[in-house]
Amino acid sequence: MAEDTGTLIPPTGFVKHFVSDYVQAPGRVLTDASTSYLVAVAYMQLATALMDVIDVDYAGEKPPNLCLMLVGESTLHRKTTAIELALQVLRVTHELGDFVGLNEYSAESLIKNLAELPTKLLPMPEMGDFLTLAHTWGERLKPLLQQLVDAPAVYTKELTRGGPIEIYNPRVSILAAITPAQLSEIRGTQLDWHGGFFARFLFIMPGDATGKINLEVPQLKRGRPCSRNAEMTAFLHNRLIVLRRAAQQLGNGKRLLAGQLTPEAETLLSAWLDYVEQINDPIYMRDGLGRVLHTLIKIAALLAFDLSDGTSILINEDAIRYAGRFVLLALQSKQAVANQFAPTNEARTLQRITAHIQRAGAAGISYAKLLRNSHLKAKDLREYLETLTLSEQINNEKGCYYMKDVTPE
Repeated sequence: MAEDTGTLIPPTGFVKHFVSDYVQAPGRVLTDASTSYLVAVAYMQLATALMDVIDVDYAGEKPPNLCLMLVGESTLHRKTTAIELALQVLRVTHELGDFVGLNEYSAESLIKNLAELPTKLLPMPEMGDFLTLAHTWGERLKPLLQQLVDAPAVYTKELTRGGPIEIYNPRVSILAAITPAQLSEIRGTQLDWHGGFFARFLFIMPGDATGKINLEVPQLKRGRPCSRNAEMTAFLHNRLIVLRRAAQQLGNGKRLLAGQLTPEAETLLSAWLDYVEQINDPIYMRDGLGRVLHTLIKIAALLAFDLSDGTSILINEDAIRYAGRFVLLALQSKQAVANQFAPTNEARTLQRITAHIQRAGAAGISYAKLLRNSHLKAKDLREYLETLTLSEQINNEKGCYYMKDVTPE
């Protein structure tokens, strides 16, 4: 599959209305925020309206909730502006506005709020502040968020005050923003990237409508606010309400199950996966591709329902195409982020080797297989393995390599 360079914006539906007809309408552009940011927050609005009424059939039935991280410079790239425009649309009425959580970092407060209303979009426009606090009480919030976004049937927690509390069918999305400098400074642990907090996010760097990352500030001519802006805000909100009620009606009182693909969509998805699997890049890009696939299917399900005007949950070729373009932008963004963590070729190579060992899990991986997968010379691989062993990141038992914290089978 050749790299798909088509537009990120579908020709019809909510994403198109939000980005092209509302925020970037000729003569009254509301912000010069990156188009990739606007597409991201448009998907988040769809997810917020539908994640408690639609489930997506992949590896079990899961809600189409999303975790998106906008990465860009403060002020210049308008991350917070893009987030706030999306929140304004959701907050028009209580029906969706109540789903928007507060920008708070207290685990107990979040649990209590979710017990009352288990569907929440958590805006974190200052994610850097949250991560800076990760070694204090913020550290307790990270594992909580990881569990909640994985949507367990029941989440149970013993509170310090008030005893046990249960949250049934939590539906949680996170819309965050951070600067590259903050991400580079904080870095996070390997656990965060491999299976933890960061592994659940799609990272979105500034990009244009074709999905090309562009760190320069766009020069859009902004128009003055007018009554039409309020009308469009109401129109977009009503569009989400209409889709929500259509899903409720089709589900006949139960959550609607999406996820079935047309033959054309299956073919396109297979080609997309083959293309992505050929990418040989640092650990932080390749690790967790299973989660990326799940997110692609989630977005495709939301898109398919939107593009059908709420009449069909069948995922068609167009839904896979536009979802795939967006996820490809996210992979490229994650690669750009990863390069900040691996400024040297040596560091990138160590990360790739570590990724192979970690994916092997308790079964371990042999030296021969590592040599074959890493495409390194034998002498170089031995030196890298010695470095990882001396730094106590890996173990070598019975000719196989394991991560330090893994018990061999």
